Amino acid sequence: MATADTVLTTVYFRLRDTSRVATPVASGLLFLSHIQRALNLYLRFHVTKATLSTEANRTIYDITEPSGTDIARVDLVQDGTTDLPHLPLSQLWTYDPNWLRGTGTPFRSWTRLGRRLVAICPAKTGASSVKLVGPTQLALLSTISDALSVKDEWITVLEDLTEALFCLRLRLFPQGTAALKRAVEMLGIGDDTIRNSALFSQGGEEGRVGGEKGRALGEQPDSAFKQLARDLLGPRGLIGH
Repeated sequence: MATADTVLTTVYFRLRDTSRVATPVASGLLFLSHIQRALNLYLRFHVTKATLSTEANRTIYDITEPSGTDIARVDLVQDGTTDLPHLPLSQLWTYDPNWLRGTGTPFRSWTRLGRRLVAICPAKTGASSVKLVGPTQLALLSTISDALSVKDEWITVLEDLTEALFCLRLRLFPQGTAALKRAVEMLGIGDDTIRNSALFSQGGEEGRVGGEKGRALGEQPDSAFKQLARDLLGPRGLIGH
């Protein structure tokens, strides 16, 4: 199993900072920790099941309510042996306008409300329970000797994304662009907003945004780089899948 130092050694070599002066180890551990979490949300290396005790006439629950849970996001709700269908909130309003106050049995559907809340509909008139299933909230790395939680075949992506975040911090936009592009291709994220970002046409020694789309948007390398990083690591990229 690879350790944090395995990735950081490669990244520091790419950044020509093998002495680890310009890019502190603490920052590298923080970047690695959150990238691991994002990758697990997307690839689901580690999955948690937790039992949620439901209450009479209550619809909305916090996913941290089950004691000792380390679930990062709910992907599935099970009522006994039945997988409840997930309905986006917009569809739930159409399907059942009275979803927040409705009662009945059995549970028929569920929806996410932000990152930590779920609504399980309709509320029962008595106590019951359901199973919450989803990616595990991985622990933060504290030392360079800590083992990584991602599978070995994805270490390259972890290296690329960590390099990209360091490049953003150091304003090394062309190098960071290349790292992000490698990660996007390896992960196979098909969102056109990410793949067609103006940053992908960036070129030249000065790091100016090139191509018709880049010129039309009038974006500068730093703003384009930040937007692509948000797209890749945000709701349209790893976290949103």
